[in-house]
Amino acid sequence: MKTMIRRAGLVAALLCFFAACAGDSQTATDTSATDTNVEVCDSNRTPVVMIHGFLGAGDNYGWHTMRFTANGYCPESLFVFDWNTLEQTDQSPDLAAFIADVIEETGAEQVDLIAHSAGCALSYAYLGAEENAALVRRFVYIDFSPQESLPGPDGEVTTLALWAESSATFPGEDPDAEPVPREIPGAENITLPGSDHYSVATSEDSFVAIYSFLNDGEEPQTTAFVSEDEVTVAGRAVSFGENAPLAGGVVEIYTYDPQTGVRSDAGPVYTITTDEEGHWGPIQVEPGVHYEFWVQPLGEGEMAVHYFPAPFVRSNPFVYLRTMPPPTSFAGLLLGILPRTAEGANVVVFMQTRVLNAATDDLLIDGHQVATPEVASIDKSTVALFLFDSNDDGSSDLTSVGLFEQFPFLNALDIFFSADPQRGIAVQLNEYQLTVPSVPSEEGAMVLMLP
Repeated sequence: MKTMIRRAGLVAALLCFFAACAGDSQTATDTSATDTNVEVCDSNRTPVVMIHGFLGAGDNYGWHTMRFTANGYCPESLFVFDWNTLEQTDQSPDLAAFIADVIEETGAEQVDLIAHSAGCALSYAYLGAEENAALVRRFVYIDFSPQESLPGPDGEVTTLALWAESSATFPGEDPDAEPVPREIPGAENITLPGSDHYSVATSEDSFVAIYSFLNDGEEPQTTAFVSEDEVTVAGRAVSFGENAPLAGGVVEIYTYDPQTGVRSDAGPVYTITTDEEGHWGPIQVEPGVHYEFWVQPLGEGEMAVHYFPAPFVRSNPFVYLRTMPPPTSFAGLLLGILPRTAEGANVVVFMQTRVLNAATDDLLIDGHQVATPEVASIDKSTVALFLFDSNDDGSSDLTSVGLFEQFPFLNALDIFFSADPQRGIAVQLNEYQLTVPSVPSEEGAMVLMLP
């Protein structure tokens, strides 16, 4: 077992080891991709700042980050900006401070800015100031409400607007309203065939469009996640929706058998304490091995989380571990209804690259078909599906939980899973299959990160 406590000096040394000392160490508030080991990269490329949308976090860009590094971007030139998506105040000053730090750290004169969904509104607010617009070379606007003009006080920011084919309306809008033209006048407007509101920001086609726009029409050499013999991962532990960092939290990392769902008898391969900004790692992992991340918060009454990501094949600095917000928070009021018992398990299906679609997906959890039209029709844009015994009756009636329907991207079904670590819970999403340990809900919620 390896115990790691992240401190600024230690992190700088580790980053230099894994990234060949390609740049200065990151500040406490920055989240950059410096944690990876990559091929030879071009340090002259413009730094990229990526902004997630509502209920999102920096890991929404983990897939594109791996594609960027596979195409010659230096890890230390890639950044994500995490923000509280449930906060109603203007957070553009925070974004301005973040971009100023990126420019100071990298020595660049400008950045390229990418935003998805509600992150686009935040970006437009930021770019409304002349001094901010001057710092952005190119802007990628991904699937939010159409705008009347380009960003910037005089519409001066060169912009690519990517639109999802399936988003006739946006989450939260009136589906019966007359459709608004999907465009920003003066921008390069592209609708990606077959895309949904989430995949338009994560798919291979999305990356090709973004990369070509940022690189004067040049297409990427690859859109695949080029495998590496030595894989390192790192990220942050932050609360769901609010992205408040988990400071001083303990993360235990285990391996398990994906055929049986049984943990290795050897105990945790790593035990990590998160730093004051929720950062953890970097750590080296075995390619293709199945890992469980057990995140243990410090606050009284807060629920632990057991994360089950897909096996890693390439270094990724943006592996996020979302914690359940405390009961006193807005999101905590919703998630506080999850039961905590020794007999049952809480399972959360989290789609990493697209929405769950009942028309095209078969999702079997412990033998139950959960990709039903009631919770996974394409217009619902379901990214996270909560499965738990909402009736507290020890049975599964597969009815939807109405409270979750009030939130975009979320849904829930009543299902009882017996908490038996020796039995495991079988998971099958189309061709992707595995069995995960069945964790009693009193020990935390299970989050299945499905590709």
